[in-house]
Amino acid sequence: MHFPNAPVECSHCKRTYKSHIKLNLHLKKIVKDKLFVCEVCSKRFLTENILKKHMFWHTGERPYTCEVCGSKYKAKGQLNLHMRIHTGFMPHKCPDCGKGFPTGKQLKRHKSVHTGIRAHKCEHCERSFHEKKALAEHSMLHKNIENVKLET
Repeated sequence: MHFPNAPVECSHCKRTYKSHIKLNLHLKKIVKDKLFVCEVCSKRFLTENILKKHMFWHTGERPYTCEVCGSKYKAKGQLNLHMRIHTGFMPHKCPDCGKGFPTGKQLKRHKSVHTGIRAHKCEHCERSFHEKKALAEHSMLHKNIENVKLET
């Protein structure tokens, strides 16, 4: 477990730093030529372990599994956010209705319900939606209708 204000030690020279950000700046200076490079996208990483975790984005591998429902994730942080659904920990509260959300991004998406703004417009008809996901589901109806027309 990492504590945000705990000092962190460099494994190369044993110096301590006040934060992970300061340690990473130090590491970038001392390991310039020793960075681990992704062969797919050329992105550079300070450790081989970080590179391995990065590779999940290219391979599609999802090694982190929810023990409650079996959902799989590429990053441990994604699994931790998902677990809020099961624990009920919803720290991001809507100021208008009090509904809680596991992430700030989900709260931001929800707020459009109160503003009345429907930014996601259907290109096939006059309908519009608060959420991109709802538009995508609606668009499938148009696609299915087109497929039926083509078959007849």
